[in-house]
Amino acid sequence: MVPVRLAAAAFLVCVAAPAAVAGPVGFASGGPAGERDAVIASLEQARTLMTVCWRKPAPATVKIELAVDAAGEVTKAVAKTKGAAAQCAAGILAVSTLPATGKKWKGVVELKPAAPGQAADARAIHDQLATKHQAALFACQDADAAFAGKVMLKLTVQQDGAVSAASASGDGPSKPVGKCLEKVARGLTFDPLSSTSVTYELGLTFAGGGKGGGGAGKGGGGDGVELDAALQPSRKGPIDADAAAEVIRGGHAGLVKCARKHKPEGVVTIRVEVGADGATKSVKVKSSAINDAKAEQCVVDVFRAMKFPKSSGDSVILYPVGFSGAKVRVGS
Repeated sequence: MVPVRLAAAAFLVCVAAPAAVAGPVGFASGGPAGERDAVIASLEQARTLMTVCWRKPAPATVKIELAVDAAGEVTKAVAKTKGAAAQCAAGILAVSTLPATGKKWKGVVELKPAAPGQAADARAIHDQLATKHQAALFACQDADAAFAGKVMLKLTVQQDGAVSAASASGDGPSKPVGKCLEKVARGLTFDPLSSTSVTYELGLTFAGGGKGGGGAGKGGGGDGVELDAALQPSRKGPIDADAAAEVIRGGHAGLVKCARKHKPEGVVTIRVEVGADGATKSVKVKSSAINDAKAEQCVVDVFRAMKFPKSSGDSVILYPVGFSGAKVRVGS
């Protein structure tokens, strides 16, 4: 399975009115009553995944309304700023995981886009990682075939395209896989940058099994669906990640039909609840930036028809799908 949540790795109870946002991320209103610094740090990490959102000139700041449950799961992410940049950022936050605070909370988070030159450079790095370098990174599954989980890879690319630093981290990541990723990343070369250097963070989810088990070696986007590392699926529950990915890949043709019929623009995130018997108990749109009810229903119908493998209990899958007219983009 490829990048599953570039959290990435990657909201509110009433508090006193916050001061103006000084850093790249802050709260315009609301925010958690506890663990505020940890939540902001997590949001900053998610922001590193939004380079895809700044392809066109973005507003000075982007505001997203969030609602988060006590365990840190984002239950609502709605763009409050007009434009594609805010819609894209909302889609990424919709599948991000934030620190648990023990209480539900809501609020409006304010994000500052990267400088135009840096955003263009980061986008170029993103595109090259998602295409020509992806297979090499996911080949690190072979360093620990039993490992299944998420690894955050941070790398610094210099102006000449050379990687000067690389580090892997995550919640209990495999040391062999992490060391492999660091070694592979340091050997990568990118197109020359306009900036002096750019630090980019990429979230990679490995499904286990060896032979590039992260998914890049299992057909990728070869069925007419493009891979986009910024679109990060996630799951909660006992369902096998690799098996679930295979089921969803089987529905890619249906997603392509939805794209060709409705030609939507933007990202829609689908929430699928899967029962222990593998049947879909509920399928609904968690967040959407495509503003096309018929297209959204078409995507819901594709997921509703899926039959997943049996497991020991109920599971929830969040799956973002990007549309650019007749084209489809997914993270796995």
